[in-house]
Parts: sequence; structure tokens; C-alpha cells
Amino acid sequence: MIRGFFRLVGCCCWPADLFSWSMTRPLGRRSDLAVHPVWSILERYPPIQQQAFRAWVEGIAPWLWTSVVKIMLDQPVFVVMGVLGILLMLLFRPRKP
Repeated sequence: MIRGFFRLVGCCCWPADLFSWSMTRPLGRRSDLAVHPVWSILERYPPIQQQAFRAWVEGIAPWLWTSVVKIMLDQPVFVVMGVLGILLMLLFRPRKP
């Protein structure tokens, strides 16, 4: 049951990845590529929630914020969603009989 749920989440990451990739394409006559990092999405949340998330991550392991989460937040959205989808689908694939 849990395996199927995480596999479903992995399958849902792919459409989100493709949608975020299509949003980086230029609209109209502009020729520049607009790539949005993950933190640009999280800026829409109030600062108190951003600080609570950072405190929660640092409470788990202080090194986790600087070495993993901060690097992940600087990556483009389509890269993070694509890698997350692939990892979930590989980790929770059906067992061989």
C-alpha cells in the first residue's frame, strides 16, 4: 500500500516536471530562457513559515540545511521534480517474483 502511494507520487512528479519545464520556455518574442529555482516558489509563503521550515530542518541535523537543502533550493524546479520522480519510482518499484 505504501509502496503504491510513493510510486504514485513519483508518477505525479513527472507531469509537474514537464509543466515546470514548459514554463521556462520564453513566451512571445522574448528569446531568453527563464529558469526558476525552487526557492522562488517558496518565496510565496510567509516569512514565518520559511523560518519554521529552516528551524525544523536544522533541528533534524544542523549540517542538512547548508549541505543538502540550500543546494537543492538553488536548483531549477524541473531538475528537482524530475530527480525526485525518478528516485521515488526506482526506490518503490514492484518486487520481482
